[in-house]
Amino acid sequence: MNRRTIAFLALLNFSSSLFTGLFAQQGENEQARKYRATGKMAAERKKIADQMEYSLQKELLDKWYPRSIDSLYGGFLSAWTYDFKPDSDQDKMIVTQARHTWVNAKASERYPNRQYYKSGARQGFLFLRDILWDQVYGGFYTLVDREGHEKKGYFAPKEAYGNAFGIYSLAAYYHSSGDTAALDLAKRAFLWLEAHSHDPVYKGYFQHMQEDGRPIKRTADIPSTAETGYKDQNSSIHLLEAFTELYQVWKDELLRERLQEMLLLIRDKIRTPRGSLILFSSQTGPPYHSGIPAGNASCNTVASTTYPSDMITRQPT
Repeated sequence: MNRRTIAFLALLNFSSSLFTGLFAQQGENEQARKYRATGKMAAERKKIADQMEYSLQKELLDKWYPRSIDSLYGGFLSAWTYDFKPDSDQDKMIVTQARHTWVNAKASERYPNRQYYKSGARQGFLFLRDILWDQVYGGFYTLVDREGHEKKGYFAPKEAYGNAFGIYSLAAYYHSSGDTAALDLAKRAFLWLEAHSHDPVYKGYFQHMQEDGRPIKRTADIPSTAETGYKDQNSSIHLLEAFTELYQVWKDELLRERLQEMLLLIRDKIRTPRGSLILFSSQTGPPYHSGIPAGNASCNTVASTTYPSDMITRQPT
């Protein structure tokens, strides 16, 4: 997945959440109410919405689809040259494939007359189900080549981060298509994380796992600069995002419990008094390394999500 693909998917994710909340009227003060009464606020919002709609369609979606759909091997092409031609190296990462699937699922609802969004979302789902999902041990592989063969490298064979995106996209595809096979796989992925990745003692999820699902422990021979064996805020916010998407289509009590757990963990433990998020923590103790990746739009996406009201009544401790 090259930088162009990463930037596009992150921007589209952020733009979608911002566009959805553009007309929300929360916490409006007296001055704003007076301004709105003049009609100028509605006109300005309409202007901004039109600009965003143009950018979303013409400058983002139309540039990538159906161009990115891999009609030969399934899934989506993810690596491009500077002049927007497919690169020769087309490895496929669970995160990229899931995000493309999510985008096509959402776009198929917003633009129902464009059939390639519907077919693209289904193709993405089939690639997740038939290629990236491990038929033996369960869970989504981190990386495969273009033809769908698992690739090994410096990364963990399976990660909570990647499986979160798998759940995220499957829930969105089910919402757009009604295909119960997608919901069934999303449930299996959630329960796979519950069995292999969830930490029942300190809460949250272990990020790195072996192929059979065993969490990878941090040992003395792992370089100090490597993140292997740590829990991290990035996977945590995306798990929160994924569980939120799934809860919209599956009102399961355990899912609700884990969704609330992640919300409170991020709000009360990972967030610092300065408002930043702690980047890493050990598997068996509290977070300890401050920092947050710059430009992570998913924080904004998660913040814009509506949770059941009784999930956010507890105050930070």
